Amino acid sequence: MSKKVFDKAAELGLEATYIEKKKKEYEWYNLRPILGNANWALFYILLGGREAGKSYSVTNFFVDQYKNKGIPF
Repeated sequence: MSKKVFDKAAELGLEATYIEKKKKEYEWYNLRPILGNANWALFYILLGGREAGKSYSVTNFFVDQYKNKGIPF
């Protein structure tokens, strides 16, 4: 991260590790907001850059559904 971000964190009294942790929380895609609001859609299109976690998040969602609720995919 840039020096400006760490300086701003120091001004606010936050540790750099806290900033890094928050950044990593939003680094990958999350399907919960998409699937929670639009149950009427037949298709969902995820757009994004390479290595953004699109395939991983979809696979993870379906595997969790199968493991926890027994819904096949």
